[in-house]
Amino acid sequence: MKKNATKQEITSKGPRIAPLRSFIFILLAAGLVALDQLTKTRVLANETLMAGGEIALIPNLFSLRYTFNTGAAWSILADQTWGIYLLSGISAVASLVFLILLIKRSGWPVFLPLSLTMVLAGAAGNLIDRFYLGGVVDFFDFFYGDWHFPTFNVADSLITVGVIFLMIYLIFFEEKHRERFLKEQKNKIRPL
Repeated sequence: MKKNATKQEITSKGPRIAPLRSFIFILLAAGLVALDQLTKTRVLANETLMAGGEIALIPNLFSLRYTFNTGAAWSILADQTWGIYLLSGISAVASLVFLILLIKRSGWPVFLPLSLTMVLAGAAGNLIDRFYLGGVVDFFDFFYGDWHFPTFNVADSLITVGVIFLMIYLIFFEEKHRERFLKEQKNKIRPL
């Protein structure tokens, strides 16, 4: 006969790893990385953008404009020779951490592994650029008059949306999901 787990043991574990869900989320991350790389490849192949031009998608608001960023967000550490190594190292570690978290949290409600998948894909997409190109290809340009939001790419969007989703989950849903899991364990609805 199995001994029932204590509340502390259950709380520290949470739902088990779900191998099939892990595989699906890893495939989704790979697809998102492919989408990011495809968009960057298309930008690099566009003569108008590579010649310094722009493609207006919404006049006076949103266009495609090629920029090459050797730094981080808002070009922090741009043109610093050691900065590319630092950012590449951070991206590699972040990708590994988010991959491990994704696998370990794959059994949790879909909002959590989905947010981890987005951050993982974004970090990996920009890491590929830094490794092969020495910087990141950015091309989404939002502006109004003379004001320009920093140019960004699909990977940056994935990181931003993934972090926002992760914060929403942690602030509003994690405790409720953990309590529901504990209740299910107490009532033996799910096996440990």
